[in-house]
Amino acid sequence: MFYLDTSFAAALFVPDAHSSRALQWLQARAAAALTISAWVRAEFASVLARQVRMRRMAARTADLAIEDFRQWSSTHCEIIAPAPADFDSAIDLMRDYASGLRAPDALHLAIARNWGNLTLVAFDASLNAAAVRAGIKIERL
Repeated sequence: MFYLDTSFAAALFVPDAHSSRALQWLQARAAAALTISAWVRAEFASVLARQVRMRRMAARTADLAIEDFRQWSSTHCEIIAPAPADFDSAIDLMRDYASGLRAPDALHLAIARNWGNLTLVAFDASLNAAAVRAGIKIERL
């Protein structure tokens, strides 16, 4: 099973430098079990809200992308809610001070590890490096 990080999800719904690779990866794994967390949904909305605030995206465009992602993820992904243990694990991961992990990324890694050792799918190089450091499987994109 694959855990889709926000960087991957954003590339699917907001055109960027990674969008074509994200779509190709998704098409090649059409039968794969995909997982996101409710945290990915919140962080996805945060990314788009920032784009609107910076006047890089119209509010209507952001609203449509958020709804498209919500609909797609409800249909194609298992959505898991972070548990208190995930937050505790995130704290433990951040105590590897050399990893440079911040809370949002540490929570992604904790969820991937705690919910069946899911394989992380992310375009964020520093997140992938921290995952490898923590013994969490990653999908090389």
